[in-house]
Amino acid sequence: LVQKLKDEGIYENTIIVITSDHGSYNYGKSTLYESGVKVPLLVHWPNGIKPNSVYNEQVQNIDFAPTFLDLAGDKLKKKHQFDGVSLKKVLFGSQNPVHDFLYFELGYARAVATKEWKYISVRYDPEKEQKIQNGKMFNGFQGRKIPLPYYTRNSHLGYHSSRHNPLYFERDQLFDLVNDPKEHNNLYSKNHNEAKKLKSLLMETLQSFPNRPYGEFMN
Repeated sequence: LVQKLKDEGIYENTIIVITSDHGSYNYGKSTLYESGVKVPLLVHWPNGIKPNSVYNEQVQNIDFAPTFLDLAGDKLKKKHQFDGVSLKKVLFGSQNPVHDFLYFELGYARAVATKEWKYISVRYDPEKEQKIQNGKMFNGFQGRKIPLPYYTRNSHLGYHSSRHNPLYFERDQLFDLVNDPKEHNNLYSKNHNEAKKLKSLLMETLQSFPNRPYGEFMN
């Protein structure tokens, strides 16, 4: 691909993005742990990006579309309802944060993360919640019966994700990403101030989505 771009004389002004759709270690693919949502991101653009540049703030794949349109000269007027933001200034060297936090969701799980903290919630729809309260069992992997459903319908991924991440089913999870980047210690019941702050942040985010109930967050 690179050789073709060079042959066409457009390599120097072509943006090449190398990234991934999910993380890989500890069966994190179908979770909201760092092993699932933290992915590599390399951006190569000889005519625009200074060599060996590094940006240590939070970005997300939702930022790609507004970035490319901004670079192409679009003024990003209000008619564009983007969830992400343009990274144009970042590509040109800015080190300022473009996000205060990131939002994630997967099946029954929702999360918000700052650079320092992450809060993950697990809430089920009313039908499944009633079954849980009644002690009903759910279908697991290879005919197993489990007391709580996996985040998603893929029982293979759910089985391995829950087996390798012991906190998988806990309804409220708070992690110190600086001192515990592999998210082994749930601090939700120990750090009430941070838990309350991030839980409020998640509630505020969820309430911006119309007609999408999610436990007590949308009541």
